[in-house]
Amino acid sequence: MAILSYLLFFVPLLMGEHKKSPFVKFHLNQGTLVWILSGGYFIISLILNAVVKVPQTYFGYPTGLYVTPGWLSAILVIISLPICALCVIGIINAVNGKMQELPVIGKYTVIK
Repeated sequence: MAILSYLLFFVPLLMGEHKKSPFVKFHLNQGTLVWILSGGYFIISLILNAVVKVPQTYFGYPTGLYVTPGWLSAILVIISLPICALCVIGIINAVNGKMQELPVIGKYTVIK
């Protein structure tokens, strides 16, 4: 259940596993923080992709379509990598039986 907290945080939450085990509760809290962070990133990236557009051209001729510029896509991918890393670190800690906080966001508490 601790590993599942990082992939589908609501499953251990709905099953009430966090009330039975402090280990599951700790990782459920950490997994929920990762999900909140990734949700915020998703919303910001949707807004940026909708607002920042450049005209698409085909062999130098405009097509009338607008697309997200490649530099913005590259920046968004680079920003998403630390979020994936936090998820992997959390899963590794859960597999190894450690209750170690995630870097940067681990000190916050969502589930009491």
